Amino acid sequence: MAQVDPTQGIRHFDSISKGLDIGSVMMMVNLERATIMESQVMDQAQRMKNINEDIRTAQHFMSEARKFENGGGWWGDAATFTRSCGTVWNMKAFAQSANIDVEEEHRDASMWKVVVEKIKQRVDSLNSNSQLEMIKLQSLINKRNQAFEMSSNHVNKFSGTLDKIISNMR
Repeated sequence: MAQVDPTQGIRHFDSISKGLDIGSVMMMVNLERATIMESQVMDQAQRMKNINEDIRTAQHFMSEARKFENGGGWWGDAATFTRSCGTVWNMKAFAQSANIDVEEEHRDASMWKVVVEKIKQRVDSLNSNSQLEMIKLQSLINKRNQAFEMSSNHVNKFSGTLDKIISNMR
């Protein structure tokens, strides 16, 4: 089979030395390209899932922070959030990951408004990233479909050629 490296292209064709015709080799290369594109689509889809999970986490803690806007509260008063992978986040850990100042344990209402605003900015940033990642995913899906279509067209063309040869032999 042809060895294909997406960064270096085709390195060698050990298939040709095994007696395969150029059409079969091209088919193998097209299928290899489709397989590579499929793995890239899966990786991109996983990135999208991770961003969506980050958005859900941020929205949960924004809701918790809004509860404290009226009367203040402690970081530890907020409900925890369990992500789909099973990890449990508390408000303070989330705030640290989002670069929100967590030096003071107790915050008054005005300080919580700042926290809500920072979380809102984080959600907006994640939504923008999500949209860009979705465009990348759509592009990869189109490329994958194109690779499968090229393979299918090649098979149809090869089959048509064989049919003509057989009909000419009759």
